[in-house]
Amino acid sequence: MPRPIRFAALGACLAAAAGCGRDPEYGTVDGVVRVNGQPAAGLRVVLSPDPARGDGPQAQASALTGADGTFRLAGERDGRDGVVAGTYRVCVIDIPIEHPPPGWKRAERFVPAEYGNPAHTPAPPFEVRPGHQKLEIDIPGPK
Repeated sequence: MPRPIRFAALGACLAAAAGCGRDPEYGTVDGVVRVNGQPAAGLRVVLSPDPARGDGPQAQASALTGADGTFRLAGERDGRDGVVAGTYRVCVIDIPIEHPPPGWKRAERFVPAEYGNPAHTPAPPFEVRPGHQKLEIDIPGPK
């Protein structure tokens, strides 16, 4: 076998062994956000890949909390129901909604700004694994 063909065959074998081209594994994540112990509607929950871990092809995932504070995350890149497996930083952003959906009652609350910054969020990292997981986020009220 000529040398260039041997190297090409070796490269193909190594790529196959390394898992190149495999689809990433997904997990489903739903949960609830509570602020000062109360379910919180209209908050954006965002999972951002943890750059300190750098352990895979994760993409950001997000969801908006419903009237009862619950959410179900979906990938932002492909809109797929679920999240690519890996370690994420958890952010919660209190976004203003000019015209909330019927049934949403936005209570006065305070979500500290650091919860919206992946580098400084006080929420612990969250590991998404294949299968279903619950994520409960409790944010203390103002002091």
